[in-house]
Amino acid sequence: MLSAGDLVDFMACEHLSMLEGKVALGELERPPFSDEDRLVVEKGREHERAYLAKLRAEGRIVVDIPGRPDPIGRQESAAATIAALEAGAEIVHNATFLDLENGWSGVADFLLRIPGRSRFGDWQYEVADTKLARSAKVSTLMQLCVYGELLERVQGVAPERMHAILGDGSTQSFATADYVA
Repeated sequence: MLSAGDLVDFMACEHLSMLEGKVALGELERPPFSDEDRLVVEKGREHERAYLAKLRAEGRIVVDIPGRPDPIGRQESAAATIAALEAGAEIVHNATFLDLENGWSGVADFLLRIPGRSRFGDWQYEVADTKLARSAKVSTLMQLCVYGELLERVQGVAPERMHAILGDGSTQSFATADYVA
């Protein structure tokens, strides 16, 4: 299975992708995170939690999908995501996708319900991901596009827009059709 992160890594450095592949196959051990890497990861998680708290403080109804990295847990999370979308959840947090046929998986920070037709009814979803940066980077757009394609396979229609929730509290939105190619 490949993920949005795998694609971003490949575009940044083919050698990194080769090393990650060896780690996935158990041929190499991943070096430990540096203190700086741990700090960045934790700050990213704090930003995501703060955005989640903001949504809830606004009275928005959020369905949390439990994330588990093991294969069975990932399948259960993907099934729970689809169930939430079918039920018309306003916002889905940690939306998990598995496309076994094409070999892709992903976990989007948020799916936002908007009016429109989809296989679910008179609503559809768009992807929103939290990022610490103050502007969306190419890697962010690539990641959002992967999540958008995975979402399209589930809801039967491409999301019109995708959103980056930035570290300064702003949101940058993009027309999916302008970037998906």
